[in-house]
Amino acid sequence: MSKILGVHKYSTLTSFTTTVITSNAFTNGTTVQVAGTYIPPANVLYLLIRMVGGGGGGAGSGNAAGSGGNGSSTIFGTSLLVAGSGAQGVGNTTGGRGAGGGFTVTAPAVNLSSVPGGDGSGQSGNAGGLNIADDGGNGGNSFFGGGGAGGASSSGATSVGGGGKAGTGSGGGGGGSSSNGATIVYTGNGGGAGGYAEAIIPAGSVAASYTFTVGTGGGGGSAGGGGGGTAAAGGAGADGVIIIEEHYV
Repeated sequence: MSKILGVHKYSTLTSFTTTVITSNAFTNGTTVQVAGTYIPPANVLYLLIRMVGGGGGGAGSGNAAGSGGNGSSTIFGTSLLVAGSGAQGVGNTTGGRGAGGGFTVTAPAVNLSSVPGGDGSGQSGNAGGLNIADDGGNGGNSFFGGGGAGGASSSGATSVGGGGKAGTGSGGGGGGSSSNGATIVYTGNGGGAGGYAEAIIPAGSVAASYTFTVGTGGGGGSAGGGGGGTAAAGGAGADGVIIIEEHYV
């Protein structure tokens, strides 16, 4: 069942005027408010919005391994604010790291500290017959950090890529690999992190309502063939989040 998470109230001093702030966090996960309409309370002066898009999933390792899924964008106010999605880690290649998502801030919103998401790490193919083991590529970090670790590996054994940390929009790690045969076994590429948007909707410009969608993280890619070694799946990208601070005088 959908619900709003993390409602807090506290006071701060701004130019000797007491401002009361409430923070509403909309996030994906087991307690979900994925999409809906946000209605600012009466007498709100301005809004501070912080949000991140969904992270891309890490690719699996091995031959013909599956690519991770792309994340989806987090959107506030139709196209007023957009935190772009992280891209998938691509499987079965050495150059397939996932790119981080961008951001869009449209007037009357005022950009503060928006930044793109970090790219995932790219990895290489193991040379067959050399009994080589490689860790998977790490997932990209969002503004909040939390990229999934690449799957660890050792001769004849591997582990799946780590998922992006919950609520960060960071990318999933790629699967680790080992090669004991005559075939190249690719390690998994990490997924990109969602972009981060931080903006103020200033006094006099706050609308009566805003639609919103919280971006989802992409799934991890499947493991491919081991080529005489072993392979593992990639980790999922993390879902995004929207945090709204309501400022009153």
